[in-house]
Amino acid sequence: MISAMKLKFAYILCAMAMMASPAFQSAHAAGGGSDAAGERASSRITGSMDYVAITGIHAPILADSMFQSLMALDAGLEIHDAAQRRRAEAQMPRLRDACRRAVHGYLSISYEPGTVPDLDMIGRRLQTAVDQVLGDGVAEVTISSALIHRN
Repeated sequence: MISAMKLKFAYILCAMAMMASPAFQSAHAAGGGSDAAGERASSRITGSMDYVAITGIHAPILADSMFQSLMALDAGLEIHDAAQRRRAEAQMPRLRDACRRAVHGYLSISYEPGTVPDLDMIGRRLQTAVDQVLGDGVAEVTISSALIHRN
């Protein structure tokens, strides 16, 4: 029953991502946006003001040394301290890079192409990457969406 609920949640997230405006999609495909406050509001998945979104994490999936597909992942950080939250927003390029490397590492070592990715493992890798940038216990990572685009 829980897995059916997770599957429905994944379908809802996928549908929401597909309904995003073309301007929003093109801005985030380039790894950024034009307005920091607008980006935070448009990528917020929670009512919490302690949430900082990390969008545009893309990593290739290889099979037999050839590009097969692409994983697109969005995550968020729950940071309760306002000063630490501002610091995380200033460190966003480093955080995005660390998260991209964590996802790429999972896909190149632990992921079997054509199967469902282990989001728990990806979440642990993301948490480790964020802890290395911000310090232990500063932020709690949440995966907001994970999509695999087949070639």
